[in-house]
Amino acid sequence: MAIVLDTKLGQKDTELYITHTEDGRVIVAIPAIHWSAELRLCDNKVEQNEYIQASLQFHMYEGDITELADMILEHTAKC
Repeated sequence: MAIVLDTKLGQKDTELYITHTEDGRVIVAIPAIHWSAELRLCDNKVEQNEYIQASLQFHMYEGDITELADMILEHTAKC
C-alpha cells in the first residue's frame, strides 16, 4: 500500500510504502530518500518510534525525524 505523506516541512510530499508480512512484521519504505525499515508488530509503539528515529538519523534524513516517525507509525497502525 502506498500513502502520500504531507511532510509540512517545506519539502515535497513523498510516498510511504507499507507491507505487512505473514509473520507479524511490517516493512515501511520511503523510496524518495532511499530508506526502509522493518518493524515487529509485537514491539510497543515507543520502541518502534525510537527504532524509526534511529534509522532515519543513521540515514542522515535532514527533516524533522520525530514528526516523520510519528506519521509513519500513525499510517502503519491504520493499515
